[in-house]
Amino acid sequence: MTARAEALGVEDTISLGGLLASGRAIPAILAKFEALCRSRIALVQRMTDRMSPPFVGPEGYRRTYEPLRRSA
Repeated sequence: MTARAEALGVEDTISLGGLLASGRAIPAILAKFEALCRSRIALVQRMTDRMSPPFVGPEGYRRTYEPLRRSA
């Protein structure tokens, strides 16, 4: 597990704990928690994409594995 994953886990725990303490209905809490998680995951994905070298992204993946797929 990476430090980033651990940090996300701690953030999830804090967010869910706060939502549960609100006393709202569980379905509403889970919907809000999912929305919070999705926005946080999208932010982390954008940051990762921005910091990743170009050859590691989807285009690099296609360049690496497309010849193998064609030969199969």
